[in-house]
Amino acid sequence: MKAQYTEDGMILVTYDDDTTAYVPDDMENRDRQMLAEWEAEGNVIEPYVAPPPAPYDLAVSDIWGRMTDAEAEAFDAAMSVAPPLRLRKQFNSASIMTSDSELFNFTKGVLTSSIGAARTGEVMAR
Repeated sequence: MKAQYTEDGMILVTYDDDTTAYVPDDMENRDRQMLAEWEAEGNVIEPYVAPPPAPYDLAVSDIWGRMTDAEAEAFDAAMSVAPPLRLRKQFNSASIMTSDSELFNFTKGVLTSSIGAARTGEVMAR
């Protein structure tokens, strides 16, 4: 048996035969009481783990448009020397980046080094 909390605080129980049940985290509930006994035997109800955010597309023109002139100059200077050349060239020719791509992460790193993490988060937001 396996048990894991869900986003809404319920407990998803998967039995050995692959059937499932949702159990409220309420000790008045008899199924929750059985889970408490299961836990007392050394088993653990796994915590809820949020899924990673869905990838999104970001236009390179939006990145430039969200920066101040001073930020754009700092970013441009940092980008002109950031390795590797391959990703710099990709950035210069891209119109759209996907948030789960190598190019997006590269751009985020260069932006962070030139305008700071807080502003980078704003500039690269969906």
